[in-house]
Amino acid sequence: MNEEILYEEVFRALNKEKINYAVCGGAAVVMLGFSRLTIDLDLIVSLEKENLSKLYDALSQLGYKIRIPLRKEEFVQKKVLAKLDSEKNMKVVSFYNPKDAFKTVDIGVNLPDISEILKRKRFIKIGNLDIPVIDINDLIKMKEDLARPKDIIDAENLKKIKSQQNEKE
Repeated sequence: MNEEILYEEVFRALNKEKINYAVCGGAAVVMLGFSRLTIDLDLIVSLEKENLSKLYDALSQLGYKIRIPLRKEEFVQKKVLAKLDSEKNMKVVSFYNPKDAFKTVDIGVNLPDISEILKRKRFIKIGNLDIPVIDINDLIKMKEDLARPKDIIDAENLKKIKSQQNEKE
């Protein structure tokens, strides 16, 4: 049976372009083993200019549009992304698919240790795709730092999954 993978076209495009990224947020919670509803795709990416440029192009080629008035030349600059966070408290830059209103890709732009987090990512095979996913410990910390009710629940469930994995080892 050939199952459809939500956001498969995004994963394929990012992998093809060798973009340094990892899935985080609700999709990562699901990929790490806790079943819950999530519709958007949260990603962390290396904030290097070339990586951001390839990301912007890959999403644009798939028909995604950036939700805020930001040109590619601005999106690829770390200082512009930092300014969005410091002046407008924007933690993510969203891309949406006008052909499918439910498909949104949120790019995290304010993580202090993003390069270290990306070094610890792991790959999860879904179908014939290797999808980079944030390490469970980093995801737990991220969820606890956000501290919204749904994130606290996610963190607790991730701790249970981690405990079960440790018992199996």
